[in-house]
Amino acid sequence: KTVAESSAVVGGINTISFAIQPSADLVATDVVTISGLTGTQTADAASLSVSGTGSTLFGSSGVWTQTDGKLVLTVDTSQTVPSASASAISIVVRNRVVPQAEVIPTIAASGATTISAEAMSSGVLTSSLISVVANE
Repeated sequence: KTVAESSAVVGGINTISFAIQPSADLVATDVVTISGLTGTQTADAASLSVSGTGSTLFGSSGVWTQTDGKLVLTVDTSQTVPSASASAISIVVRNRVVPQAEVIPTIAASGATTISAEAMSSGVLTSSLISVVANE
């Protein structure tokens, strides 16, 4: 349940990467919910693209709710999210246009296997007034 980000630039594109390793295998139709990713400009999406080596476990997309900063991933048909190793996935969001302190997301699972919400390894979506200056 680790999380990392690619950019802390205000208003910048930010790849949020997750390593998901549940305490028990998750099977088809189980739901993984990552909450607390608040403070993005990324609008609600019924099918937010999910990439990474573990993306096919979730059909390569999830449901995104901007206000709650919530990503809902459903384990795809004939797939299993293994407990024996971490599955890597990523999403792309746009950071806020004003600085914000980091948020620490939580992760939970429901369905045939239920795993209570737990805090992820670190904070993300920290944005600061870093400016990019072009070489002249």
